[in-house]
Amino acid sequence: MKRILLVASLTLICAFTFAQEKDYKIKGFEPQIRLTFDEGIDYQRNFSFGADFLAAYRFNEIVRLGAGAGIKYINMKFEEPKYIGYKKYDAYFEAAMTIPIFANVKVDFLKTKVSPYLSVDCGYNIFIPFSKYAQDNKLGFMVRPAFGVDIRFQKCVLFIEVAYKYQSRSFSNTLATYGSYHQISQAIGVSF
Repeated sequence: MKRILLVASLTLICAFTFAQEKDYKIKGFEPQIRLTFDEGIDYQRNFSFGADFLAAYRFNEIVRLGAGAGIKYINMKFEEPKYIGYKKYDAYFEAAMTIPIFANVKVDFLKTKVSPYLSVDCGYNIFIPFSKYAQDNKLGFMVRPAFGVDIRFQKCVLFIEVAYKYQSRSFSNTLATYGSYHQISQAIGVSF
């Protein structure tokens, strides 16, 4: 965690130092690509990583609306008591993929080269299981409010963000009960 904070701090310092006056468009189509890493913060220690593409329209220097989709590898934790020999194993992981489809709204706080912002993704995850056991999962509604920093350059905007992610989930296996889960999400990306 200290390394992540150090890298993020150095990125911001470099951006403040080398950012140029913006030629960046104020209105119009604004595509975005971001890489994400999500880690579970509740009893379900699920983690995932992947990439998202967002097609958005910037109305002015402050507000942007868009829609996006992505692909993520997910490692889902399951808890089911088992005895193997004399040891009890009560957690194991199953791999899967998700395809998030979401709407996004973003509000920048400042009209400067470096601007903090708030963003919210709201949508649905399509679940692609890699095992028969994970196949019983049903993912649903997802919301991801984020806080980040835009660093504007002449032709693009680099951004880093931290978010909270809520994922609705049901599991049809009657031997186990799994509900929704919560994650901390980190992302880095670029807007064109």
